[in-house]
Amino acid sequence: MKKNMDQLGLTRPQANAISSVISIHDLNPDEFQQELSQLKTIQASPVGSYNLHRLAVLLKAADILHCDNSRIPSLGIDADNLEGLDRKKYLYRYCTDGWIPDGTQILIQASPRTDEEVEAVRECLRYMKNSEWPAVLGGLERYNFPYQLEMELKDVTMQDDGLRQDEQELLTTYLKDVIAATYRIDIQGIYSMSGAGHKSIYFPIEQHYTPLKTMSNPARLEEAVGMIREDVRSAERVPLTDLLSSYRRLLIIGEPGGGKTTFLRLIACVLAKDALEQGEPARKLHLGLSLDEPVPIPIFIRLSALAGTLKKGCPAVNGAGAWRVLLQTMEELFGKENSALLQILLDNGNCAVLLDGLDEEPDENIRKQMVDVTNAALHHWENNLFVLSSRPFGYHAVASLEEMATVHIDSFGREEILEFFNRWACALFPDEEKRNREAYLPELESAVLNMPRIRLMAKNPVMLTCLCVVHWNERKLPEGKADLLAAVLRWLLNAKEEKRRQRGYSNTFAEECFKALALAMTSHRNGKQVRMDLAWAAEQLAVPFLDELGVQHDRLRQKGIIFLEADMIDSGIVEQAGSGDIRFWHYTFQEHYAARALAELSDADRPGGWWQAIKPHLDDRQWDEVLDHFVGCLAWTGRRRLNLLVERVLGTTADGSLTSLARAVGVLGRILRILTVYDYQPPTRLGWEEARGRVMDIFTLEGASRVLFEQRMAAAEALGRAGDPRIDPLAPEMFPVPGMDGVLLGRYPVTVAEYNRFIENNGYRDRQYWEEKWWNIKENEGWAEPEDWDEQLEHKNRPVTKLSWYEAAAYCNWLAVQTNLSYRLPREKEWEKAATNPNGEYPWGKDYPYRELLNFDENVGTPTPVGIYPASAAPGGHLDMSGNVWEWIWDLFKKGGSDRVIRRGSCSDNMRSCRSAIRYFRRSGDRHYNLGFRLSRSVSLGL
Repeated sequence: MKKNMDQLGLTRPQANAISSVISIHDLNPDEFQQELSQLKTIQASPVGSYNLHRLAVLLKAADILHCDNSRIPSLGIDADNLEGLDRKKYLYRYCTDGWIPDGTQILIQASPRTDEEVEAVRECLRYMKNSEWPAVLGGLERYNFPYQLEMELKDVTMQDDGLRQDEQELLTTYLKDVIAATYRIDIQGIYSMSGAGHKSIYFPIEQHYTPLKTMSNPARLEEAVGMIREDVRSAERVPLTDLLSSYRRLLIIGEPGGGKTTFLRLIACVLAKDALEQGEPARKLHLGLSLDEPVPIPIFIRLSALAGTLKKGCPAVNGAGAWRVLLQTMEELFGKENSALLQILLDNGNCAVLLDGLDEEPDENIRKQMVDVTNAALHHWENNLFVLSSRPFGYHAVASLEEMATVHIDSFGREEILEFFNRWACALFPDEEKRNREAYLPELESAVLNMPRIRLMAKNPVMLTCLCVVHWNERKLPEGKADLLAAVLRWLLNAKEEKRRQRGYSNTFAEECFKALALAMTSHRNGKQVRMDLAWAAEQLAVPFLDELGVQHDRLRQKGIIFLEADMIDSGIVEQAGSGDIRFWHYTFQEHYAARALAELSDADRPGGWWQAIKPHLDDRQWDEVLDHFVGCLAWTGRRRLNLLVERVLGTTADGSLTSLARAVGVLGRILRILTVYDYQPPTRLGWEEARGRVMDIFTLEGASRVLFEQRMAAAEALGRAGDPRIDPLAPEMFPVPGMDGVLLGRYPVTVAEYNRFIENNGYRDRQYWEEKWWNIKENEGWAEPEDWDEQLEHKNRPVTKLSWYEAAAYCNWLAVQTNLSYRLPREKEWEKAATNPNGEYPWGKDYPYRELLNFDENVGTPTPVGIYPASAAPGGHLDMSGNVWEWIWDLFKKGGSDRVIRRGSCSDNMRSCRSAIRYFRRSGDRHYNLGFRLSRSVSLGL
């Protein structure tokens, strides 16, 4: 403890005092380093269980470090030392919530609901009092403990969750409203097969929902050396529904259109139906929740509504009472009576709180307040199920909260796409039209899956839905994102054309209104907005109302409200949001229309032109999708404007700094990825190639220290798409292994670009690179490339992943033949020697991992381009030896076994897994999203 006090941020008196307390309780000081570090920075203490000795030490340490009592979270209870009480111990852990600091007392909180649970709590507490308590009290007497720890075995009684008849009637009405709002997925603007009429199709959500999967199981983050279990070794892509029963606090991260909101709506609908006993209980089938436990009452809240409450003005958001702001939002959404009833249920731990769209608030201060409210609610109503969603930004403050399991939604694979097609076709063609369905499905599958660019779009659930709609109506599919959304919105407009005409409006007029509204919401002075007051929205339509209808400003609000109210009812483009507010039916619709409006602005570099509008938002994550669509819309107008865009982006590097250069290269890399659909490449005269060459300094130690990670990442991705000069498939960079003569190890893991050369060189069809067993396994599995290869090819300088040990070994054999050099997979002793640093337990030394040092603990969410963390280099200069992706090793994990060693930890693993000594295993045929490999080569000592 004293040796590491600087690392932990402790003063010498603090370190001495805490070491003394730990010694009195006869505990190992190394166990407390992470906990003390987090307490020192006033963060939630790590998730875990605490016996009475550990509890006393942690609370005294918090007192020594002057941590506010209210900032200490409830602490889990360790029941593992209760011998011979297996069933009672399980029930005790299940219904006991933790040790709660309260003033100068420590209380134990329990909520038993059956006689058996009541008896389990009594007996387990009695056992602790008789066995462990005397020793703990003896320790407390030797120093000034700040709390009164008394274990009085007062009567334990069952929690009463009963509702009065009037409350039950109110709950029934509320649940019916939840079902009405969530039971279907509306897909509008679909023409009938003959083209003779327009219709909307309403898909029951349970029937049409295609299960989402996560790229990592949070449970795996807890695995470490000595804790490996056979039952978790094959965990791969995990259905989100499998996690609801295991995690009471779940944060779901997904790309725009990734299905986050639909998943939360599914939860709300299924739970509401089960609570009302409508049909057979479905929460086990659809959500993985036990039928033996009471149905949690769903509370679905779009967090933009919470942001609206905060903006309207409310008491200061701080401290433990901030949860009341969420109650105020519930009153606005559901009414006072329903809100009061839901508070009772929340207090009793009977709810599933579903908070959607943490990323939708652009104001950083408001978003911080939203996090504070969420944190307070998690603590105040800790016995409830909480599920939150966010796009891949703005969520880190919530992800770090105590016991919050964070998962990233994986894109649809082929299996999910085919399942979606089947559900789609069943909705279009009832059973009596089975023959038509069987004829239609192959046509749809061929149109989507046989074109690589379209296949990539199909990995996103909303884009896949759009593809199905457009294919149904037009029998052909556009390859660009902007083209696809334009087609969908055109059909939505056409579906209500006749109704609009009867009201005196044309589709052209409606589209101009939607573009004006979308741009006004997106470029709002307070940041991008997703819902706005209806009267404000009407006032943004001044230009189309004046130009198309001659409506003057004094009549604009009234006329605009009438138009918007009518379209909110059934257009499928805009809808009502709460009382008196409007929003676009899907965020993507707003982003596309805003982009269309921007592309129609002047080319002039002055206020009122598109460049002045987008320049402040080039690397604003809130604007990513807008810029993607804007680039596509600009491409419709010709190459001159695309050249102008490239020229202006590169012009932002005039200050000559590496930071501005990296920013510009990253932005252009994203732009040019979108423009591959339009076969566009910048002319040489614009300086794109020169900029790529100069930005290579981001990979040096000095250069990386001057550029934020996000900008290094974006610039590196751009280099990967354009051709990363560091990567030569036939001459990979190999560095000596310190202290081991005759062995070279790859500076980086093998990248997608390198592995693609193997595929293009018929590596999967040439038997000479595969031993007979490997070849037979490959043929039986039908492998012709790593999994999700289209998607991996979008990131060519990232490590290749989702390939088996056999495929990695075959690549080494191929490269050895191509170069006449002895390339192979590393032996474990070679890899470990290269990763070992004599100055600490990590490849770079003793400093704890942090976000700018490496890719770990879901701080990025995906693998990153190789070599963008030069500060984490191992002693021999090898990079990415910790975090990012696991690496296949040649050796067997156990003698006589068949599993192979993997080393180093990955982007989804926690701090413990970043140590050089960490090792794990996989079956040789496993393919995982965060598992790749590195090359090794034997050399003659004279070379």
